[in-house]
Amino acid sequence: MQNITLSKNIPMVIDVNTLKAHLRIEHDYEDEYIKSVIKMATGIIESQLSISMLIKEYQFSCYPTACDGLHKVKLPIRNIVEITNVSQDNKPIKYEIQRNNSELLLFQVSSDDPVLINYKAGISDCLQHIPDEFKFAVLQIAKNIYDCSEENILESKYIKNIIQHYNYFEL
Repeated sequence: MQNITLSKNIPMVIDVNTLKAHLRIEHDYEDEYIKSVIKMATGIIESQLSISMLIKEYQFSCYPTACDGLHKVKLPIRNIVEITNVSQDNKPIKYEIQRNNSELLLFQVSSDDPVLINYKAGISDCLQHIPDEFKFAVLQIAKNIYDCSEENILESKYIKNIIQHYNYFEL
């Protein structure tokens, strides 16, 4: 199924002026485009790491996989803060949470009907607590997008190092 972001008006990890300074842009007529570039760059980092930088609300719907009489669900965003609701056919169901390395798994006893899970995930709701490495990676990827460069920024040694380091680091 799919993961849907329920949160609205999420602040950006870096602001427009920070990216404009990084790109040495002095005009304002591209500010809306620059905002979209920041969102795209942030999305690339988050999807590469399966994390959310700022705490957001998500909704995930899936068919659990059977495992020893229990049904197992692996949530697509790893850094879960809170599970707010788990239901089937609009009825709450009981579940058990288990951490497996950096993943959160839900186990439940139920039928083969789809499960709807509402949860919050993210490093922090405060921009100051987002690691500087992530902010710099967003700047570099945003620069690459803005410049329409053919270079694959995800292949840069610095970005690869960040992704490899945080891919196995429990946030």
